[in-house]
Amino acid sequence: MHSSNSLPSRAREKIDGLGLLLLRLWVGQEFALAGFRKLSSGWTAPSWFAGLDFPIFVGWLPASLNWGIAGVAELLLGIALVLGIASRTASLGLLFITYVAVYSVHFDLGWAGGTRSTAMMAWDSRCR
Repeated sequence: MHSSNSLPSRAREKIDGLGLLLLRLWVGQEFALAGFRKLSSGWTAPSWFAGLDFPIFVGWLPASLNWGIAGVAELLLGIALVLGIASRTASLGLLFITYVAVYSVHFDLGWAGGTRSTAMMAWDSRCR
């Protein structure tokens, strides 16, 4: 008979939440590193970034300001997520950054971020 005090039950209690912790640490460090790379390349937006179509409100800002805000936000919110400081708020901010990135970059340039994906080019040719 299994009681609530059995070895598997106690083991599950010990590791409960470990997967979510590891996910939070991984996602946070990915965003923090992306923000660091943006900021370390300078405050001026690269030409590929300056030529993107951004969603409303974000598109009203100059490209270099968008670049700087995205870099700072990714770095600070990623660090906050890793440290567990205001995790939900940090996650919402990172979700918005991800929405803008998908809308602006990844739909047009593919998921690698610099070249159009083969699938996207095939889709474009079928739609014409």
